[in-house]
Amino acid sequence: MNLQLREMAEKCMNVISSLPMVKYCELYGSIANNTEDEFSDIDIKVDVSGYDNGIFMLEVPHLIKDRINVIYYDFAPGLIPNSYIVSIAISIDNPFAIVDINCTAIPHCTTVLKEHAVNDVFSHTLKVWVANLKHHARGYECYDDIVRMAKRLGIKDTGSKGEEELLEETLTWLEENQTDKLERYVNSCREKFEELV
Repeated sequence: MNLQLREMAEKCMNVISSLPMVKYCELYGSIANNTEDEFSDIDIKVDVSGYDNGIFMLEVPHLIKDRINVIYYDFAPGLIPNSYIVSIAISIDNPFAIVDINCTAIPHCTTVLKEHAVNDVFSHTLKVWVANLKHHARGYECYDDIVRMAKRLGIKDTGSKGEEELLEETLTWLEENQTDKLERYVNSCREKFEELV
């Protein structure tokens, strides 16, 4: 049991539950199932019935930022309009501490389209890099995902490189393109990478 992660989850649940449009929220995934590990994220399902769940997905990072450290956020446009999920990094020291907020409502609204959920290239790459490092560290098959991530950045000869080399090159790209706001977070990514690889 990861007490620090559970404390983060509880704080997120309390903050999100206090928003006026939220009917209820609940944990799901590894924390709810007591199977979390050091790489687990925080999965929260939020019901905003009576409000547009797509709009809520776009708004929630801004609604919670005064009470939760929102380092960066990233939408899952590939799931829109069937699902509205936003991932929010909340710990400067633990890159794996990401809250995935699944925004639901009855009836399910479909007014927000993929083109409304525009991701910043840097933040999206950062989220994908963290997910790929997590999968690599767990021993999951993720080579194709890592290659796809590296190709998007224009990294050459991806087919002749291994997972660790591609993760390293992508991390170097992140370090070279980071903003001052994300410098410490990216440094934490470097520390985790060197610890795990």
